Amino acid sequence: MKKIVSILSIMCLAFTITSCIKDKDDSTTTTGTTGTSYDSGITFTAPGKLTFAFDHSFGSQALALAPHSYITAANDTVKVTQLSYYISNVTLTSINGNKVNLGNYNLIGYLAGTPSTFELNNIPAGRYTSISYTVGVDSVANSTGVHTGDLDPSHGMYWEWSTGYVFIRLKGRFSSQNTAYSFDIGGDGNTMAVTHGLTAYNMGGTMLRANVNVDLARVFNSPNVYDLKTDAIDIHSSGAPSIPKLKANISNAFMITGIQ
Repeated sequence: MKKIVSILSIMCLAFTITSCIKDKDDSTTTTGTTGTSYDSGITFTAPGKLTFAFDHSFGSQALALAPHSYITAANDTVKVTQLSYYISNVTLTSINGNKVNLGNYNLIGYLAGTPSTFELNNIPAGRYTSISYTVGVDSVANSTGVHTGDLDPSHGMYWEWSTGYVFIRLKGRFSSQNTAYSFDIGGDGNTMAVTHGLTAYNMGGTMLRANVNVDLARVFNSPNVYDLKTDAIDIHSSGAPSIPKLKANISNAFMITGIQ
């Protein structure tokens, strides 16, 4: 009888310890799609690759080029004919606050039905809690003449007359008169910073993908209502007075939608 009681006591103690360990683990980790548990954020278990994939919308609708039209908060009927922008200096912030600037310059050109992606290799191993990047080109690259790759002037995103890059280009038509609008935003001081928190994700591995949505409704609507009837419709100067309003809206238009 004493032996049975002892055995039962040992079994209960083992169950209690196991339950405590399980509770502790469940409070700090979540199982990702790979079936492995990772802490909050994204974890590169070894040097790896991060793919950025951009899609584009106007509010809840997938973006379609003209002749498709949308209604803005200012009650402007707008069509989009061109959208191009630079994404540069993607920076990962680790759990310890260390920042890793990947030094990239990538041009995204929207074409209906065409994925807009780029890959960044040699991501250092570690756990990261946020991703930030610049919409535009930093002052060093912007003021040192022409460059190669995605910064090659042949892409049509370089102001020859001003010696600098167009950070974002958005063109289209609006109103029943089909009036043209054209936004070319560039010039040192006009870059736009975007930061995405990653603590809601529990993903890891050596090949990860960040999905980012660019909502053009926000370019016109949030946080500032941009009214094409009263605000500038033709911006080709780095000092245009309407740029600060658009910059805040453009930064707000980029939203991370998932990590895979």
